[in-house]
Amino acid sequence: MHGVIFFLLQRFTDNAFGSDGWTSLFEEAGLPLKTYSPATSHPDDELYRLIGAAAEIANRPESEIIESFGEYIAPELLALHPGHVDKQWKTLDLLVNTETVLHRVVRSTDPEADPPVLRAQYVKANEVQLIYASTRKLCPLIKGIVRGLSRRFRENIVINEDACMHNGDPFCSFHFTDVAHQKNAADEEVNVSETNKSEASSRLENKSVSAWALNTDEEVAQNQTSDQASIASASFTYFGNYQVLEELGRGGMGVVYLAKDPALNREVAIKALLPELASMPVMRERFVREARSMANLRHERIIPVFHVGDEGNTPYIVMPRLVGVDLFGWLDEGNRASIPHATKICLQVADGLQAAHQQNLIHRDVKPSNIWLEAPKGDVKLMDFGLCRALEGMERITSPGVLLGTPLYMAPEAADGIADARSDIYSLGVILYQLLCGKAPFEAKSPVAILAKVLTKDPEPLRNINEDISPKLEAFVMRSMEKNPADRFASAQEFYDTLHAI
Repeated sequence: MHGVIFFLLQRFTDNAFGSDGWTSLFEEAGLPLKTYSPATSHPDDELYRLIGAAAEIANRPESEIIESFGEYIAPELLALHPGHVDKQWKTLDLLVNTETVLHRVVRSTDPEADPPVLRAQYVKANEVQLIYASTRKLCPLIKGIVRGLSRRFRENIVINEDACMHNGDPFCSFHFTDVAHQKNAADEEVNVSETNKSEASSRLENKSVSAWALNTDEEVAQNQTSDQASIASASFTYFGNYQVLEELGRGGMGVVYLAKDPALNREVAIKALLPELASMPVMRERFVREARSMANLRHERIIPVFHVGDEGNTPYIVMPRLVGVDLFGWLDEGNRASIPHATKICLQVADGLQAAHQQNLIHRDVKPSNIWLEAPKGDVKLMDFGLCRALEGMERITSPGVLLGTPLYMAPEAADGIADARSDIYSLGVILYQLLCGKAPFEAKSPVAILAKVLTKDPEPLRNINEDISPKLEAFVMRSMEKNPADRFASAQEFYDTLHAI
């Protein structure tokens, strides 16, 4: 089995059970703890034993674990190999091109690999038929991947399975139908059938929530048609006295709603733990930790918390409604920061980090998507303390081999589960480099390859890319990104003072 699958299984485990989940899997499977290289293949038997252990821990069927894992890895696989995927493709297009892309990717990294047979073709404008054959019989993985892709592209794909190897058939046969496309097509022949509608509603009403099902298309309203979304969102019309107006977006752990505060007659944002995760103690603890961390931080550069509550056994945080865009979105739109603008953004982030560090809290996930540019002036707000930890007891942050954070912005020591305030400074240095140069300091085709460069390579000097950068500013950024924490700035305050002087 390709090593990337083992790598993603560890990330999947971390999301489900927290920092000890990966270790628990090996203990349950009776295997010695090890690190799998994403660049090579590993025995299939070890993957099956780990999945079996996951099923035992979660008390769910193995097929459900595999399907949930497939749903989780779908967007991860897109991110790992973007160069092989046409940006115009959606779920059905990807299915039709999967075999070509998969074989190209797998064989480029492992010529001896044995990828499955995947034959797919359009039978209608909104329908694809796929035949799958493999000795591994991982057809639940295919269903999960399709659910993950449809969530990623905000589509509603109905899955029908005509044949299955687990039932003695020589191959698995699927029909995948894009219901939204069917509903909106001009030709009456592709209108949504009442059968498909009732099937989709039935799955919503009778869903079986797995402890490992981080998000499924039945459980994520944004991927459903409007009538299905009303079914999925009906459970939360209020959080305490706050009236839910609409859903704004979802992430790996939470969903954000626009709501009305009747007491003060104002709109607020409510971040709630995803319902399917609320019953999991580890996930509740992580979410509540974020709420408490943010509630204790009172600073103009950190998004304040108005209220922390619990509704129907689902914890939630009430925050101000923000107007603007996160830094990732701003850059993704093609914007470029001038040198003064780049330094201003990072000065404000450093100001917020210093406030957090003074309360013995490190962020651990400083990256553009967690930096908010507030409209209309673009004032910076630091958000999402979901990985925040107290500085005391740092040796207990993670188990060996567990990664928390985003590889590009992760300090080298964080790869070993070790982090302090200087780790946040490294992340901020990466962001400043990216803003000043218009490109990341390390680029590769996968997060694993990026992490390898973070650990072993030095970034290209900034003045080679942007000659308008002064030697002092270049030296400042390079010091912020030193691989040895002792060679970086000792505090966010020192980072701020030095950059301000430059």
